[in-house]
Amino acid sequence: MSDLKGGGELGSLAQAARGSHLKSARSILIAVGILTIVVNIGLGIFAKNLVDSEIEKELRNASAQGMQVDPVVLEEFRSSAIRSVWVSAVLWSLTGVVFIGLGIAVYKYPVPATVAGLVLYIGCFAVGVMLDPASIAKGIIIKVIIVAGLFKAMKAAIESEKEQPASGLDALPASG
Repeated sequence: MSDLKGGGELGSLAQAARGSHLKSARSILIAVGILTIVVNIGLGIFAKNLVDSEIEKELRNASAQGMQVDPVVLEEFRSSAIRSVWVSAVLWSLTGVVFIGLGIAVYKYPVPATVAGLVLYIGCFAVGVMLDPASIAKGIIIKVIIVAGLFKAMKAAIESEKEQPASGLDALPASG
């Protein structure tokens, strides 16, 4: 049997479980980061087509209502919309880079990385819902799994940190 000092096998099992949660957090954060980057690079690449498609829909609606559109104003709007999509894609891609960085940092800084990842993910979800309320139901099961995984990892990181001595000061003899 193994040494039972300081928790023994139970301590090792608990630490292994926490390590497993941190490994999951790392995988989740890196996967979310990569997916965010890939989707937004695609959005940037197809920005012109997406904007043109939406403009065509609006022009058909305007035409059906007997409205006319100034071509100069339309072109200015189109250019502005394409620029906005590009800026959005770049900013969201940078958010993906942050997720990857947090995933890489999980083992070195488990509590800050998992808390920041969870807060950032929920914040991005909230921004997405504000921009497109219909997105709340899209992929909800995946979103719940991601939040649950990050939450478990955060709890495991906090528990693991509680077991670690804060500094070497605990080992110093008391002065008298």
